[in-house]
Amino acid sequence: MPKMRSFKFAACAGSVAVLAAAGSAAFAQSPDLLPTGPWELNQAAESCYITRDFTGGGRSFRLRIQSYGEETPYHVALIGDGVPVRNQRSEAVKFRFGPIDDDGTALGLLGQAADGRPMITVAGYPARPTNLIGWIYTGAERFVRFGEPVEADAETLAVETEGMDPVTLRIAPMAAELDLLDDCTRTLEQKWQAAATGGSADQPVSAPQLLNPQDTNWHTKYPENLLLNRISGLVDIRMTVDAQGRAHDCVVQSSLWAKQLGEVACANFERWRHFEPAKDAAGKPVAALYRTSILYAIYAWS
Repeated sequence: MPKMRSFKFAACAGSVAVLAAAGSAAFAQSPDLLPTGPWELNQAAESCYITRDFTGGGRSFRLRIQSYGEETPYHVALIGDGVPVRNQRSEAVKFRFGPIDDDGTALGLLGQAADGRPMITVAGYPARPTNLIGWIYTGAERFVRFGEPVEADAETLAVETEGMDPVTLRIAPMAAELDLLDDCTRTLEQKWQAAATGGSADQPVSAPQLLNPQDTNWHTKYPENLLLNRISGLVDIRMTVDAQGRAHDCVVQSSLWAKQLGEVACANFERWRHFEPAKDAAGKPVAALYRTSILYAIYAWS
């Protein structure tokens, strides 16, 4: 039986949040699934997302790429009856934008979508700095990547995991669609920023910076009841960091699979986290918006 190990760290801005490149067997061959219509852009109160439906070989899926802010990963979700049924679990999945190769194993979160259909969600890394904090428990002998780089010029997306026939979606290049997605989210962020600064004319020219992230991360506790039941999740939160470097007015934007994960994350930031506050053009500390994602995952635990 593999020994259980726990890992906890912050993926700092500019990193791709990779644990290690895991070798794996090549993807099995499968008939390509073709789009049944164009990408659709939608906006919610805390996010923007694009969706597209695909069908082929008697199967149909919906691909959704959701953004909660420019500083955090996309949520890339494959939804459909061909996805294996899991109860809010995380596991290693083969998930690759672009050409299929042996380096496509990422940490996937499996559960149900809002419509009740099975869903795989992977953190998708855009080509920009990203904030992510992770608390990972694993009994596996090898590591997997936290997520998958989202390649805007990719022609395909290949997905495969245990209990699921492999699928290859013919997504075609989507640079224009991702630009629209980011523009939509940027509009939301402008509203959140205005709320964080209280409409002040002294707009920040630098963002708040988390102090001592490796030390303060130890206060990011995995709720014991969720840990014992092996419930994984991906959380997105936003908050105001005031001129004294303290966080308050934390909002849970998304708490995939378990509402409690978002509540615990917000409480942690408001009680324990300390920041170098944002600065205005004159170098004066000012209040500003701060956003981050937190991945709670337990997988391959015997």
